[in-house]
Amino acid sequence: MAFEVKVTIFIVAAILVGAALLFWFFYKPVKRFIFRNSPNEVFYQKIIKIVRDRDLYLINNFEVEFDKGKTMKIDHIIGGDKYIYIINDRYFDGTIVGSATDDWWRYFTKGRKDAVVKTEIVNPLMETKNMIIRLSIQRNLPIEYVVGIVLINDDCFVTGFKNIEGAVQLTTYSQLEKVIKKYESQQIGNINPDDLHKAIHDLYEISEETKNGKQ
Repeated sequence: MAFEVKVTIFIVAAILVGAALLFWFFYKPVKRFIFRNSPNEVFYQKIIKIVRDRDLYLINNFEVEFDKGKTMKIDHIIGGDKYIYIINDRYFDGTIVGSATDDWWRYFTKGRKDAVVKTEIVNPLMETKNMIIRLSIQRNLPIEYVVGIVLINDDCFVTGFKNIEGAVQLTTYSQLEKVIKKYESQQIGNINPDDLHKAIHDLYEISEETKNGKQ
């Protein structure tokens, strides 16, 4: 093999290795930057991919009126073959401490000069649970059809937390598809598929009526 060819191969290989190293080095910081600045869009892209891959139904930015003109908003509702998934997104740039049943969680973030800032926030699992209950009561949505999920970013640190079976689930970005797959593969009991699909359609109609009423 000619010397010039060997040099060319070496240069090309060096460029490819360098590009791979740069990608590996910058991938996580760039991903974190995009997530931090556009969390709603990143969560939405994840959900729409799952919906398309699994041929499910999506109602995005669901809204319904209650209590004299007040509006309840749910980030995403996925209509599956076995369940309806009520999903709310939460991006946390720090550490969460709390249990599934606490009313309040402690949220630790970095302030100026790396000082730790503690904030108390309402437990988003309890918020989502209350939304499901309200929707079930006011709109006759069978609660046994519903799985509540709070979706968080992968790099959020959650300490001392354990999901409770049958309650609203705390799920990370990368685990969402696995969670939905688990529920969709379950053998369900008395849930009628036709009733489930009707419930999904009714939710869509409710959301459209609410949005059109604001125009």
